[in-house]
Amino acid sequence: MSANLKRYFYYFCLFFLSFAGQAEFGISADKITIGMSNPQSGPSANLGQQFKLGAVTHFNAVNLQGGINGKKIELLSLDDG
Repeated sequence: MSANLKRYFYYFCLFFLSFAGQAEFGISADKITIGMSNPQSGPSANLGQQFKLGAVTHFNAVNLQGGINGKKIELLSLDDG
């Protein structure tokens, strides 16, 4: 393997592993928190509100069936409109 290829492989592995520890920030003992940033106001508000409604409806259906591995899903929405 050439020196450049080894270096790129090293940086790729370092970059990939830097995200491995961050995978559980929104997970607690009893819930999974998912964030969503979409337009809730402004010219695209109707589209953003429909996306949020669809996500909330789906998450409520999943929660009624027991959630994911017993954990309820919570949606946090941020208006970026």
